[in-house]
Amino acid sequence: MKNYNKFFRHIFLIFIALYFCSCINEYLIREKFVVKIENQTNDSLFITIKTNINEMNTHLVGFQTDSILWETEQIVEEEFSYLSRLQLINIDDYMVFNINDTTSIIYSQLNNEEISLFNEKIDIHSIEVHTRFNTTKRETLTIDSTLLPIFKKDYGMLEQFSEYYK
Repeated sequence: MKNYNKFFRHIFLIFIALYFCSCINEYLIREKFVVKIENQTNDSLFITIKTNINEMNTHLVGFQTDSILWETEQIVEEEFSYLSRLQLINIDDYMVFNINDTTSIIYSQLNNEEISLFNEKIDIHSIEVHTRFNTTKRETLTIDSTLLPIFKKDYGMLEQFSEYYK
């Protein structure tokens, strides 16, 4: 009888160990991304920022500042070292439309020299890690007179922003 109890005790411990080893841990990753936009010109600007999540807009008249906030979360089933560096929100394109003179900058259509000039105006302030799986990224886009040379005439704006051109 003693051997019989020992045998079942060992079997029971093996099943318990297998149960805990086979459990899949789930982790919730949260990310906030704040883009502050500073219009340091006297012009009326309409800014669109496209991310992998959605597209958001703001309209800034001369010397105004605004912020756009994205928030998202994702459940992942396994813990690997890369998870704490996983970026859930990525900017796909910046579009800046100057309502005053129907010119625009569309980042994805810029050449290398223009991209360098534009990138100088993007300041990544901080990436705050609140916990291992909770981060906030902050970025500032400053639009000033040094960007004026890379604005291109865009007659499509007359249709796109018809409410401004009545």
